[in-house]
Amino acid sequence: MTRQGTSSSNDHRGNLSPHDAHRNLRSQEVGVCLGYPTPGAQQIWEDADKRLAAEGRRRFLVVTTLDATHAGCQACDENGRPTSTRILRIRLDRLKPTSTGYHYRGMAR
Repeated sequence: MTRQGTSSSNDHRGNLSPHDAHRNLRSQEVGVCLGYPTPGAQQIWEDADKRLAAEGRRRFLVVTTLDATHAGCQACDENGRPTSTRILRIRLDRLKPTSTGYHYRGMAR
């Protein structure tokens, strides 16, 4: 079944969904997710832990450094302003939209 039309799914603020890019994907590459970028400096990622959501809490991280296997991150608010001086090392393969990973939220302002 294919999706008809050119409508996009906007959130309550009118921002496009990161999954809109999938509608334009014409590549045969398996595992490509154009809605989520390769981790980079100053990106904000939200923890996908369902326990936090059940408690009504949200946890954001801003990427400050990168190496071959890990991202150095700091806890931050929704705008990317650090709320802690502690640097967390998160494996790069966890910065993807899974139930045990993180969801991309944008660039720090």
